Amino acid sequence: MFLKKHLGAHKALIFLCSVLFVFQAVFSLSVPYLMGEMINVGIQQKGIESPVPEVIKARAVELFTQIVPDGDEKTFFSFYEKSEDGKVYNLREDYDEAEALRIYENTMTAGFYIITEITQGKTPDLEAEQINYMVERVSLRTLYLYSDELSAFSDEEILGFYEKAVNAPEALKNQLASLTVSYFYDDVGIDCEEIQQKYIFRTGAIMVFCVLMQVLCIALTGRIAARVSSSVTGKLREEYLLHTAEFSSKQKRVCDNDLYSVFSDDINNIGLVINFLMSAVFYAPIVSLGGIVLSFTISPFLSIVVLATVVVVVAVLFVIYRVALPKYDNLQKNYSLLVRFVKNGISRIYTIRTMRTQKLERARFADVTDKVKKDESYVLKAVFTGLSIVSLISNLVVAATVVLSGNSLLSSRIGIGDIIAFLQYSVISVSAFTAIAAVIMFAPRAKVSFKRFNEVMNTPIPERPNSQGIRLSENDGHTVEFRNVGLSFENGGLSDVTFTAKKGQITAIAAPTGCGKTTLLGLLTGSGENFDGEILVDSQDLREISIDSLRKRVSYAFSEPVLFSKSVKENLLLYGAEDNRDAVKNALESASVDFVTDENMILENSGNRLSGGQRGRLSLAGALSKKAGIYIIDDCMKSVDVQTEKNILKKLRKLSETSAVILVSQRINSLMEADNIVVFNKNGIEAQGTHTQLLETSDFYRELASLQGLEVSAYE
Repeated sequence: MFLKKHLGAHKALIFLCSVLFVFQAVFSLSVPYLMGEMINVGIQQKGIESPVPEVIKARAVELFTQIVPDGDEKTFFSFYEKSEDGKVYNLREDYDEAEALRIYENTMTAGFYIITEITQGKTPDLEAEQINYMVERVSLRTLYLYSDELSAFSDEEILGFYEKAVNAPEALKNQLASLTVSYFYDDVGIDCEEIQQKYIFRTGAIMVFCVLMQVLCIALTGRIAARVSSSVTGKLREEYLLHTAEFSSKQKRVCDNDLYSVFSDDINNIGLVINFLMSAVFYAPIVSLGGIVLSFTISPFLSIVVLATVVVVVAVLFVIYRVALPKYDNLQKNYSLLVRFVKNGISRIYTIRTMRTQKLERARFADVTDKVKKDESYVLKAVFTGLSIVSLISNLVVAATVVLSGNSLLSSRIGIGDIIAFLQYSVISVSAFTAIAAVIMFAPRAKVSFKRFNEVMNTPIPERPNSQGIRLSENDGHTVEFRNVGLSFENGGLSDVTFTAKKGQITAIAAPTGCGKTTLLGLLTGSGENFDGEILVDSQDLREISIDSLRKRVSYAFSEPVLFSKSVKENLLLYGAEDNRDAVKNALESASVDFVTDENMILENSGNRLSGGQRGRLSLAGALSKKAGIYIIDDCMKSVDVQTEKNILKKLRKLSETSAVILVSQRINSLMEADNIVVFNKNGIEAQGTHTQLLETSDFYRELASLQGLEVSAYE
């Protein structure tokens, strides 16, 4: 559905590409024809295209009158008119070409029989073995030389020679007639070498033109194919991004496929196949059909061999596709797994070294690569075995064509130029389908890729956030109230979460890893997660608040810093900072970012060269740079030193005077600064209160404090 829609937008270009393919096939198939004509006419016939002489001398007429039967003689000379001086006869413009050619071919062939009878004393079998002798003996001069001896033959004998000539092979009669035309022209004084040179030059120029036009068509169709494929993949990526941008964390967890792999590899595979389809597959049937049709005009028998070969090649390609397809599904999944494994391994390389788990990671990597190797080996063996078979078939058909056409040449059924043209037609017809083999390499993978793409696109998105609802005040902070909120996720859920983050206070959250606190706070950004209960912002139901207004008033510093390969200033602007030097400077100072000396410093590779603490402070600087009514600081100070933590807490305290600040942390130094601390467990809220109160009421909080060096024995 998605692909059909975007391809439909390019109907005009696809139609134009099809038309260009027809022209490309015409120019491609014209070259073998012209090559055959170059040999047959340009070389063998000395450039003389019509075997019927356009002008003959009067003395040659006497030869015709002695050989041609009376009926044909009268017909033949009706096509000529005598010159004023009576020395030559010129061919009329309105002559019957077919009839003149028939009579002339029969006459020249009968003359050959007569000459060989005179010179050898026998009438030869008119086969290709006689060609050399024929070329040496058959000339106008030879006919003149023995013209007196023609009277030794009776009219019945000469008529017998003529009737024998009528039944001779057409190809050889045509060749014989073409050879003798040059002798008539020489006798008249026409320069046949000049005629030959002009014909060869003209035919060669046309061949060059056809090749250039073919190259132009290839360039245009390639450009159109590239444009359509890039446009379609661009639209697919755009649609994909818009769709997945609406995913909640739940949809991202539910979706089986790696979203990044689908976006990069799978959509790219779809684009490659579109390109190959338009530039190769569409062209193959056109040029192959044209080649077979043209080869039929040369030799129907040999063309059946070519047609059968094309059918076999198509069958082999289909079998390759069917055999390779099942493995491509596993291969694509294993590729995604391998990419994810390498990506995670590189990002955690120092942790792996520190934990001394290199052997374990190598074993896991070897397991993944073995799966990829096994599937890829199977696919490549199937594909290249099939391609070898196709190549073998192509070579066999060329060999068979040479042998069979050679027999046809020896039996005088076709000429040398026809054989050359036929060989090229057969090669073009078969090779056109072997070009589809490149598509076979990608089509199964693209099918799997498109399936994965559809799985993501068909993953339902949650109900869209309200875009036309209540708008929050932009002049003051906000109070957030959670009332009996519950939500579920893959490994558990939260229930009956009730607490208030008041404007003018710092509300801290302490919780074990994986209990769902980040998912809960993400609800304040309109993440799309479904939840039970109520969340009120300034007494307004979260579901009724405009999503644009909500996101404008919430500033979020993520536990995993989100940075982009841009300058420091551009990163802060993405968070919502004002576009001026003072605002950027204040934000950096607020988060104690003392390692940045230039706001235009580029964070290469998304800031991965920075330490964890530096990345966390930049993320925090982005959140603090935005003027908001609710600030959520999600455990992004876990890697900073104690002094830096104190400086940041001072800034948060100042922000809390006009806004609600929600601070997630497991560091007691941070939690102690909060006005209210909410302690979560795996199911919901365990306790809430001040630092002193929680030391008395919460086992988790007391253990957390003890682990960080606080004396808690008095509270046990």
